[in-house]
Amino acid sequence: MNAPDFNQALETLKENFNAMPWTERRELAQTCIESIKQSPQSAPTHMLHLIDLLLDDPRMEVRKSIADMVHLLPEHHFHKATAKLGVDHNAFVRSAAERALERKKRTESVTSKRRKTSKSEGDLSNLEALLGSKGAAVVHQHAQNLFEVMVGTSVHEIRTFITSMKGNVELLLKECDNGHGVNGAQRLGPKLRQSFQFVERLMDDMKAFTQVTPGERRSERIADVVGEALALVVDHFNACNFDVTMIKLLVNVPNSLSAPMSRMSMVLALRNLIKNAFEAHMTKPGTFVEGHVEVRAEIRDEQLSISISDGGSGLGADELNQLRQMVPGRTSKRYYGTGYGLPMAHRNVNSHGGIMKIESEEAAGTNITITLPLDHSEP
Repeated sequence: MNAPDFNQALETLKENFNAMPWTERRELAQTCIESIKQSPQSAPTHMLHLIDLLLDDPRMEVRKSIADMVHLLPEHHFHKATAKLGVDHNAFVRSAAERALERKKRTESVTSKRRKTSKSEGDLSNLEALLGSKGAAVVHQHAQNLFEVMVGTSVHEIRTFITSMKGNVELLLKECDNGHGVNGAQRLGPKLRQSFQFVERLMDDMKAFTQVTPGERRSERIADVVGEALALVVDHFNACNFDVTMIKLLVNVPNSLSAPMSRMSMVLALRNLIKNAFEAHMTKPGTFVEGHVEVRAEIRDEQLSISISDGGSGLGADELNQLRQMVPGRTSKRYYGTGYGLPMAHRNVNSHGGIMKIESEEAAGTNITITLPLDHSEP
């Protein structure tokens, strides 16, 4: 069937679906989508209108034939068609649309992975050109080692919590068998919820760590950025029902200070660092001792300096050295720290051409200083 036939079929079916046998309408829909597939970005308008029309065909066989191939349509028409087919009164049509949607998701996932693989291969080639094959091999091996440590540490944490959850579930089932299900739920339910919440936070942090920092930079007032980060920290502790009122917060950020940055990236970096400063006063989940957290910003040596200090437990020399390696997943804050917050902040600061330094002493608190350029220079 050639292009003019599609146009003619559209005009005919607008007047009366029964002007064409349903088997021909089904074949028409299939042939039309196959034609659109060849050049989805420049598909003729009348073909797309024909598919839109056939989505309301009285015969389920015609609608199902579209549902089977709907993933081949251009993006906009794909979503429009699946929205209609997904609520079709016929179960076979709905199921076909759901399968097509899953097929498209799998295809997009594979395409995305191929792009990332291609980019990684291109980056490796660039390293070889810059450092030579031996130098590139050393860098590649170092990156591979860091990746293995990150994955291994995170898997270990997840497995630990799954083991704990399995044990608590078994205990809860025994309580139910013995007729004490309510008491068991009251005793073990909070522990299970805490474990699930930790695994959920870990997954969220792992995903956030893989996100690329936006390259766009705009001049932002530092007081506003710090204020937004503080609000997120407060929201976090409120959601956890943690009372941190015994920790005194000091903020010394002049309203006149501004710097170019990706606002949300820097807000998230400061949120993680300020949250860590409060948690340095935590003796166990939800229990804090008195202390202070100070956030200060100033111009120093023609650069913006932001410091976050606390009077918390501090770190020993070995723990500090390990922390400075910025390996995601490592954490000493068992049951509430995922080990991604500090490396994420470090990455976001580096992407701005900045530097993050950590100083800490056991029982004497921690100070983290971020130094950012005041001009928009590429890192």
